[in-house]
Amino acid sequence: MSIIKGIFIIFVTALVSENAVMMKGFLPGAGGREETSSLGNIRYYSITMTAVTLISSVLGWAFNSLIKHYAYASFIRPVVFTVIISLLSLAAVFLADKVKGWGGRMDKNDMCRCIFFNCLVLGTMLYSCEENYTLLQTVMTALGAGIGYMAALLVIWEGKRRFALMNVPKLFKGIPVLMLYLGLISLALMGFSNFGLLH
Repeated sequence: MSIIKGIFIIFVTALVSENAVMMKGFLPGAGGREETSSLGNIRYYSITMTAVTLISSVLGWAFNSLIKHYAYASFIRPVVFTVIISLLSLAAVFLADKVKGWGGRMDKNDMCRCIFFNCLVLGTMLYSCEENYTLLQTVMTALGAGIGYMAALLVIWEGKRRFALMNVPKLFKGIPVLMLYLGLISLALMGFSNFGLLH
């Protein structure tokens, strides 16, 4: 029972307290890209991102298990992880082309670029290695990070939608008001982390 509790705590921690988008700043562009333009894009992009994060984390865990006892492991790990992410991103784009209707109106090359250059995948892989997680803990961390990423994209989309309906001063329209909005949400999530509510 304590193992299940520990795994659940890792999942919830990755989902809320260690949310890679809000807490660690792993989302370049802060929702200004195509993946937050519609709910359909959020769905396709989040599922693809979660799958790439999960598979790459498992492969990264396997590779790390082989080399973690060597002195050069910390130097070669990021390079190999980047190669794993790039191959999985290309595979995701290839599969998106083969599956009819997958990706909606989203450009497949843009999807590949966003996955490859998004630090969520690499950050999750490195975090799991640094914490010396088991395979099950790595899987739950990757799932929690992927679902947390989807939740963050939904929060960004909802904020953009509401700000479009509001009478926001011209100086704050667009990115400035979105940055204030995300900053307040980040502060709220930081409270979970700093006060030890989920650790």
